[in-house]
Amino acid sequence: MARITIADLATTLARIEERQEADAARIERLDQRLEAALTAHDLVPLDTRAAALAQRVTALESAQRWVVRSVVGALVTGLGGLLTAAGGRLG
Repeated sequence: MARITIADLATTLARIEERQEADAARIERLDQRLEAALTAHDLVPLDTRAAALAQRVTALESAQRWVVRSVVGALVTGLGGLLTAAGGRLG
């Protein structure tokens, strides 16, 4: 079985940190290019679309809650009926 030393782990960690720093620098450069390319006029449609998307998500969440409540209600009603029927047979 191969042995991993503290030095091996430190070397691996250093490589990971170097990659993370390089990735962060790349992301920063992309962010700067995007900021330079976008104007306030470009951002307005994004804001409008984001607001519309938020409304749709809220509507979907509300619909999901309604469906869950309906299913749970049907299950409770069904279980109540089964218990009543079982109680009638036992009594």
